[in-house]
Amino acid sequence: MKCDVCKKNEAIIFVRNISGQLDVELHLCHECAKTRNVAIPGKNKAVSLSSLLSAEIQNALNYSPSTKLCSSCGQSALSLSQTKRAGCAHCYISLKKEILSLLKNENIHPSYIGSISKQHEDFSSNLHERLRLQSNLERAVESEDYEQAAYIRDKLKILEEEAFSKSSGAEKGFSHD
Repeated sequence: MKCDVCKKNEAIIFVRNISGQLDVELHLCHECAKTRNVAIPGKNKAVSLSSLLSAEIQNALNYSPSTKLCSSCGQSALSLSQTKRAGCAHCYISLKKEILSLLKNENIHPSYIGSISKQHEDFSSNLHERLRLQSNLERAVESEDYEQAAYIRDKLKILEEEAFSKSSGAEKGFSHD
């Protein structure tokens, strides 16, 4: 995670201050921690959390996420950040920036980055190929290249049959590897 102050170096210290409704988190790199007199593990320097977080608390008080509302259900960005739950499906569109910020703070990547099963990979590549061929078919028809269009149509039909046979085989418990 990057330092919240300089946004350049890797954060090595995490400070959290909760007071009433206000919850302020601060991730600091070595240099920024040193300039703010934060005790670095292994050193005997005392730190005053109030002096460290005073500017960050002031920024949090001046920033009012509650002014940003979902246009559909009316949920505020502040409520979203506290409950970590969307009020409706439209919140993901209206409050996208705030949701991405929350995910970043929680070290969660906004899209899936894990492994993909072979079956899904095959389906995905088949789907992309069919979409590409469909686009080529439309261009061939527009340019009145009917021989090419017929060839592409036949390839599309074969791909669709393959996709159907794989999906019906998978439903019955058969594997096509």
